[in-house]
Amino acid sequence: MKREKVVIEKIRRSAELIIIRLGLGIFTRSGPGANILEVESRPAWAATVSELGNEGYAMTSPEGYAAACGVTTKEVEKMIRQQGSLFAVVYAPDTGGMEVAVPLPKKEEIDSLGPHLTG
Repeated sequence: MKREKVVIEKIRRSAELIIIRLGLGIFTRSGPGANILEVESRPAWAATVSELGNEGYAMTSPEGYAAACGVTTKEVEKMIRQQGSLFAVVYAPDTGGMEVAVPLPKKEEIDSLGPHLTG
């Protein structure tokens, strides 16, 4: 869990600096490990996700993460909302239609998770 905490802190800090550097508005932290970064607009969400990609983080939807890692979308949601073991950038407008992006682990990390996550 300590390694996950370090990775989450690193990517969260990168995302926060992107938001500040680009003047993308206000963000809030939530989740059991302050692992959810909620931004105030869809353009802020899209720019943050894109810039994280430019920094080497392959960002995807929870469904994409589930498919890549051989887990269910429910398990991914649990990792985000209950365990705090997965970082997420979120835009949740009052009108509905939440946008969520999470970083894909590197292939070596997927392989090290064992057969239950690799098929």
